[in-house]
Amino acid sequence: PASVPKAPIRPNRGRMTVMAGFLGLFLGVALGLFFEHLDDTVKTPEDLRNKLGVPLIGFVPVAVGEANKNEPPPGFGMITATDPMTSVAEAYRSIRTSLFYSIPAGHTKTLVLTSCGPWEGKTSTSTNLAVAMAMSGKRPLLIDADLHRPSVHHVFGIERKVGLTSVLVGDSTLAAAVVEAPFKDSSLANLRVLTAGPDTPNPSELLGSTAMAALLKEAAGQYDWVLVDTPPVFFVSDSSVVSALVDGVVLVVRVGINNRSRLSRVREHLEHLNVKIIGAVLNRVVVSRLGRYYSDYYYHGYSRYAKDYHKSYYGV
Repeated sequence: PASVPKAPIRPNRGRMTVMAGFLGLFLGVALGLFFEHLDDTVKTPEDLRNKLGVPLIGFVPVAVGEANKNEPPPGFGMITATDPMTSVAEAYRSIRTSLFYSIPAGHTKTLVLTSCGPWEGKTSTSTNLAVAMAMSGKRPLLIDADLHRPSVHHVFGIERKVGLTSVLVGDSTLAAAVVEAPFKDSSLANLRVLTAGPDTPNPSELLGSTAMAALLKEAAGQYDWVLVDTPPVFFVSDSSVVSALVDGVVLVVRVGINNRSRLSRVREHLEHLNVKIIGAVLNRVVVSRLGRYYSDYYYHGYSRYAKDYHKSYYGV
């Protein structure tokens, strides 16, 4: 005769719990991979190299207090001078070295730094790169050609009563408008800055004039490098106009904003103008996503090593 079961056969709660756990894990991983596939934005240097199709000059790790914010933290534009032992400062020195050794000497002296859109870090890259060049003994000139939203003077804490627009309209000479960067460090004595100057109602016309071409030619004859900070390519025509007057363009790309389509359009646009794209800089990189080598060596290990070396050598 049949015996009475001591426990119910169904539902088997233990088996259902295990199966639900495995099923939930599988679906979670599948959804994560699916959304990752849908996200076509640039996240790593390899993404930028493959999607933009131009040389990668370097990348800048995200700084403390910079993540998920449009505005960089205070003092970030001069971090190469104010905090030279950080991994961010080392990144800008690495970009400087890449430019020095990837471009034949004497062939390229005037560079435009621009981006696809706003808030990608082109001004911070321009200022820190100029500082890094000055620290290496070069004589750089940084020109603020973003006449819509000038910000270089804010970074260095100088006035812009006389600047680029003053020279272009004939109210001043280049020598009189250029100012020395306000640093006490003697290694930065060679850095010169040309602010945007007074506001103008027709920035594109001024930047595309023969006076601008003459200014860049004069500056190239007096300085080792001329860096021009311009507006984003897709928002105003100023960047395209100035890019046609210089030796090359460096494109600053922020992580998680630009996809393959947008990068392809900006590259085709600049190439259509016969502009030489020197390379690209990937900004605000989360280094922990790049693998153990970058995380341990570049982001934490090398920065700590640089600080220890500086302390043991200089005693401070």
